[in-house]
Amino acid sequence: MNSGLRLSSLRRGQRKAPGEEETPRPLIAALVVLATLLVTAPATGQVSCRGNIFGGFDCTGPSGSSTSRSNIFDGFDTTGPGNFRSTSRSNIFGGLDIETPNGTVRSRSNIFDGHDYQLPGGGTVQSRRNIFDGQDFQTPGGKTVQCMPNIFDGYDCR
Repeated sequence: MNSGLRLSSLRRGQRKAPGEEETPRPLIAALVVLATLLVTAPATGQVSCRGNIFGGFDCTGPSGSSTSRSNIFDGFDTTGPGNFRSTSRSNIFGGLDIETPNGTVRSRSNIFDGHDYQLPGGGTVQSRRNIFDGQDFQTPGGKTVQCMPNIFDGYDCR
């Protein structure tokens, strides 16, 4: 039995059965975009995302803008700065495998109601839920990126 996320059925505001993952799909999409931005350009500054009509997110930040949309693999296709492209799909660990030109980012659920990301270069990023109903990311360099919901059904990260 697969205990992973069933991303196709998650929508903001819906509740899952007891014991099932509660992470809303918009947060998953924002995490994919943020993970992609962390791999490509770990720049300082704020990243702001808002939902788009394709079931993904449009994000802007110091390194440029990116857009994502749902794909048939229960994940997301993302285009970022400099025509950067990534695609993701669900994995058996309750996370996503995100294929980028720099390698594959693998994620799995952790006990802090977040995810652990294994970066292509061997580094790790750990996320955990914060008090703002968002996620805090601990990057390989020790910097913490805090994400919280915004009024556009997206997330702001700084």
